[in-house]
Amino acid sequence: MCINISYCRRISIIIFIFALTLCGSAEVKAVLDALQYEVIDALQNGNSVRLGDLGSFRLSIKANGSDTSAEAKRTGANAIKAVNVQFTKSVAMKEALSPSNAEFALQADITND
Repeated sequence: MCINISYCRRISIIIFIFALTLCGSAEVKAVLDALQYEVIDALQNGNSVRLGDLGSFRLSIKANGSDTSAEAKRTGANAIKAVNVQFTKSVAMKEALSPSNAEFALQADITND
């Protein structure tokens, strides 16, 4: 597990998966690289991506509105202000991270000032 840091780096995840499976670290890295590529590709093609008990990814777009469909067609993609990736955790993850079930590690850098 990632201990005493505010995030897990990719290499840490690779090492943890390597330790839990029979796959070598190079194979784990290759799978994570392929997963990243495929998730991005699916999102760019307008699909949401569901990853089992992890959750799902989808795009949300912020755009300027148009008064008419003709104006919207004329403006096209130029109306888009921002594209964000939304992650929705699965039921299994919600349950695992609920306050009644989770054991959270202490963070040394949090203070109550």
